[in-house]
Amino acid sequence: ATIFLSSHVLSEIQKNCSRAAIIKEGRLIAVDSVENLSKTNAKRITFHGITSVPQELCAKSAQINGDSVTFLYNGGIKELLSVANNLPIYDMTITEPDLEEIFIHYYEKGNEEK
Repeated sequence: ATIFLSSHVLSEIQKNCSRAAIIKEGRLIAVDSVENLSKTNAKRITFHGITSVPQELCAKSAQINGDSVTFLYNGGIKELLSVANNLPIYDMTITEPDLEEIFIHYYEKGNEEK
């Protein structure tokens, strides 16, 4: 059985749905399993000890929390580590983005489904 559910509470979609579609301005830009949509190149990076993202990382969706900054990063790990090595950080965390961050990634990217 198929049920269509429209929601802005993406954490609920991630918990309860096996497939999802992303629509932008009335056009379908992505449709796949939630698992496959989650397999973007983007990673959630948190630098502890600084409050801005170096421009050379071309980060998206940066959020500051205390003495830390979290952002989405699409580049290579070698470039990330090279930049991080020259920063006054005391810790770095790399995690998979949640469905809300993936949604933002697709919206910023603007690619259309083919």
